[in-house]
Amino acid sequence: MTVVNMTIKQKWWGWHNTNPHFYEMFERFALALINNGHKNSSAWLVVNRIRWETAMKTTGDEYKISNDFIAYYARLFHHNHPHHEGFFRTKKLKTETQRVQDQTNEEWVDEYEIEMKEDAA
Repeated sequence: MTVVNMTIKQKWWGWHNTNPHFYEMFERFALALINNGHKNSSAWLVVNRIRWETAMKTTGDEYKISNDFIAYYARLFHHNHPHHEGFFRTKKLKTETQRVQDQTNEEWVDEYEIEMKEDAA
C-alpha cells in the first residue's frame, strides 16, 4: 500500500511504530496529570507538552507529530489503561465507519494490530 492510499490511522500506526519514544512520553505525562488529581484532560495538552519539552531539549530537526494523530494516542492510552477510560474525551472520527465507532478502544487497537501484521506478511 502506498503512502498516498493509506488512511490516517495507517499513517499514524506506521509513525507510532517508528517513534515508540513518543508514546512513552505521552503516557508518562498523562499519568502525571492523573497522579496530580486530574479526572480528565486533553490529549492536545499532553502532545503540546511533548512538543515543548522536545523543543527545549533537542537540537537539529524539530520533533514533529501530525495533529491528525493526537486522537489515536488518546485511544491507545485508554486501551493500555482501561481503568482510566474516559480520561481523554474522544469523539467519533469522521473517517471511521459506524462499526469502528461502536468498538471499544481495546477492540479498536487489537483489530488494527492484526490488520497491520497481515499487511506486513
